[in-house]
Amino acid sequence: MSSMDKVWNVSINGKTDCVVMNDAEAMMVKIKFMPNITMYDMTELHGMKPEHLHKINRSEALEGDVRLMWMKHAIERNVLGGYPGTYVKECWDYKTLINM
Repeated sequence: MSSMDKVWNVSINGKTDCVVMNDAEAMMVKIKFMPNITMYDMTELHGMKPEHLHKINRSEALEGDVRLMWMKHAIERNVLGGYPGTYVKECWDYKTLINM
């Protein structure tokens, strides 16, 4: 597996966030929360890069890029998966997910 960090859209029981993880970390999270998890590799699907997801500057980092603004709005409206009608925005990282 690659040690390259990627952006993963993670939905667990209706709670969703984008989390920066490598493939091994993503697999551990997926195994831990199965079957109540949906994950999408946003780096592969849409070219999102980890530097776009600094938690403090997330909205500022997305402002100038129309494609990334679409992704931000799609994630906020839960267009990309999860449990419709029960969407709750979270602020997770790998360590938080593993320790839940």
